[in-house]
Amino acid sequence: MMPLWDVEVFADEKRGDMHLGRGWKKFARAHDLRDGYLLVFRYDDGAAALTVTVFDRSACCKQTRTWERSRTSAW
Repeated sequence: MMPLWDVEVFADEKRGDMHLGRGWKKFARAHDLRDGYLLVFRYDDGAAALTVTVFDRSACCKQTRTWERSRTSAW
């Protein structure tokens, strides 16, 4: 099982977008995210989980992480 991170996730259903809040900077520093990296987010409503896959500048997959609704401060 992948480690879980406590990151606030805010959903604006009216506009159809989501954004990340408290905890994201800590996650980004811990995973050494840099300019030029591509992050692909996938939300699984059935599992209430948000998964991010990180690709480095060479377009190689660097890592994948998942947040579950039960571990977020706000959803």
